[in-house]
Amino acid sequence: MALYKIEKLQKKDLLEFAQFIVNENYNHHLNGVFSFDYEEEVSAVFQEELDYFKNSHIYAAKDFDDIIVGSIRVLCWNGLDLLPIQKLFQIDITSHNNFIPVDTIWHIGRFAIRKGVRDVNLLKQLMIYAINPICQNRYSVAYAECDSKLLRIIKALGIIAIPLDKPITYLGSETIPIKMTQNGLIHFYSKHKNLVANSILTTKPKNYTFV
Repeated sequence: MALYKIEKLQKKDLLEFAQFIVNENYNHHLNGVFSFDYEEEVSAVFQEELDYFKNSHIYAAKDFDDIIVGSIRVLCWNGLDLLPIQKLFQIDITSHNNFIPVDTIWHIGRFAIRKGVRDVNLLKQLMIYAINPICQNRYSVAYAECDSKLLRIIKALGIIAIPLDKPITYLGSETIPIKMTQNGLIHFYSKHKNLVANSILTTKPKNYTFV
């Protein structure tokens, strides 16, 4: 029997989602010591995800009390919004992808699992939901800012991730900008896609903000 249910979050869930992300950052990297800026940090995450919402899918694993225990977000870039990897590392993603359509460029973020939950299958499931749209198109690429410990784990699981720059300290941990292609993800996807429910696997969002 499954320990968790995974669902696609709606706009009404964004505040709870933002609180979970900030809480787990403190729990994992700062030993649960919350700062005076906590409310501002929650507000910033909430606002950013609200801005991205129409072009993104957010997946959350919940326990039987309907409490979030894990999350991940995949965003289809609209060619306009500034992605986190651009803000933090000043990486020009268009220069990396001169010959592919903008709507095959994705960003994966907000990956978190509640401290104390040790379930490698949950990690695999969340990753499958996030990389599903990338694996539907051979030209797709995905960017992410990845904690160095998580990067070692996903590489051990067979995901090919290409570092794009030197790590920085961000949100209390060593963070590395990475790029992933369909070719580097498809082996992991094919091996583990049976772990998830096809009913909530989606391709790209239908709403964009191109001008």
